[in-house]
Amino acid sequence: MLITFEGGEGCGKSTQIKLFEKYLKENNIDYILSREPGGTPLCEKIRTLLLENKEDMNAKTEFLLFSSARAEHVEKVVKPNLEAGKVVVLDRYYHSSYAYQGYAGGQNLNELKAITEFAISFCVPDLVILLDINYEDGFARKSMDEKLKKLDRIESKGKAYHDAVRKGYLKLAQEEKDRFVVIDATKGVEELSKRIIEEFEKRFIHRMHIKEEYFKKIKSGEKNYEVRLYDEKRKRIKRGDMIVFQNGEREVKRYVDNLFTFSTFEEMLDSVPAKNLGFSSKEEALDVYKSLYPKKGDLKVLAIKLKNEKNQEKTNKIKT
Repeated sequence: MLITFEGGEGCGKSTQIKLFEKYLKENNIDYILSREPGGTPLCEKIRTLLLENKEDMNAKTEFLLFSSARAEHVEKVVKPNLEAGKVVVLDRYYHSSYAYQGYAGGQNLNELKAITEFAISFCVPDLVILLDINYEDGFARKSMDEKLKKLDRIESKGKAYHDAVRKGYLKLAQEEKDRFVVIDATKGVEELSKRIIEEFEKRFIHRMHIKEEYFKKIKSGEKNYEVRLYDEKRKRIKRGDMIVFQNGEREVKRYVDNLFTFSTFEEMLDSVPAKNLGFSSKEEALDVYKSLYPKKGDLKVLAIKLKNEKNQEKTNKIKT
């Protein structure tokens, strides 16, 4: 899953990313944290050129440099970690370019999007957290922090520019409602963090309520498949997601390793060993299934292969 944090200057993005990272660690969620531009030695050099260079630079040049770093970053960092099933958290991504160089810089958005599609190779975020704040509040917040008082080249562009950035972000959020979550960044730090985690869990953690009879068959540490009746929601579940099985106060967390669809439960048992479902035999599995779902024997079923979170690789973090 790819999550990006966006927002204008002084929105508190860095603080919220740190709190979100803490949440991921505490919940044993395999993740990687990176930033744009940056994340590789080459991209960090481009970052220095973009932000610390004092020479005047037009928006087209800015965008092409950002896109060059983005293409390298996606191929070397983002894609490999997504393919490994990790949650990838980015401090800014291509929506920043649309807002800063597109809406605020006056560049043609369709042209920017065409170049971006080439650079990212369809690697789009599953969730964009937009921390929304106006110019006055954002820069007043920055002025209160000694570490933030020194402005880089883009931060120094003035009120009109940053007002346009904010309007651009909000327009992008309207166009991509399913992807964006707009959060009022003037709220308290803990309140913001709670909202971000809630939005993440809606998309990442799939909670399945299982009947008591079947839940008792789950053998913690042994069961490595879950079975569901076929439904369209399965399309939202993918490799690397975490599923929380619940029954009352008890929870068992597992990661998704793969998905398999079968016409019937019995057909599935020809491919998936009954012991991997928590049963001693195929006959026992069929008896329990038929007792729970006596009228659903002919419906399609979905077998979700699981990995225990204890077996996940240690967190691999790229420093920001």
